[in-house]
Amino acid sequence: MINNVQKGHQLKIKDIVLNIFLILMIFLPLTGAEEMRGLIIRGEDWAYESTKTVKEKNISNIMSGAKDNGYNAVFFQVCEAGECFYPSENDSWSTIFNESDPGFDPLRFALGEAQRHGLQFHVQLDVLGAYNIVNKPQSPDHLYTDHGKKWVLSDENFQPIKEDIYYYLDPGIPK
Repeated sequence: MINNVQKGHQLKIKDIVLNIFLILMIFLPLTGAEEMRGLIIRGEDWAYESTKTVKEKNISNIMSGAKDNGYNAVFFQVCEAGECFYPSENDSWSTIFNESDPGFDPLRFALGEAQRHGLQFHVQLDVLGAYNIVNKPQSPDHLYTDHGKKWVLSDENFQPIKEDIYYYLDPGIPK
């Protein structure tokens, strides 16, 4: 049978081993990890041009510039105001593209350009924007057209609250 002194000694050893393990788990991954230097690429940075070729060139130039300026990651916006910058069965194309297919898949193209330049690629989603008053959606598939004022952040009189030029979805709606 182990006496109380031996039990106390065993507990101290377990505490020391556990603490060493935790310290290694926290600091070991950091020693070889590269610092993330990310660039956010919004749709307005490249998409307002007229042709597919110019849009693709803009994306290529941004990726090249990111690499040249020491960034190692990009965060590419793929959704804004309930609209997509990629083909989707559930959501409409962005009003930036006049709610129609721009002739290429911007997400796929941007991913390829990021890989070509050795950049980490992450998507950036604007999940609470319902629409903006500059580019009010016309598509019957747009979430605002489907759900209207029921889903938009409203005041106590159920009037939509406009912040700057944007109307936002109410995160308190359970759907």
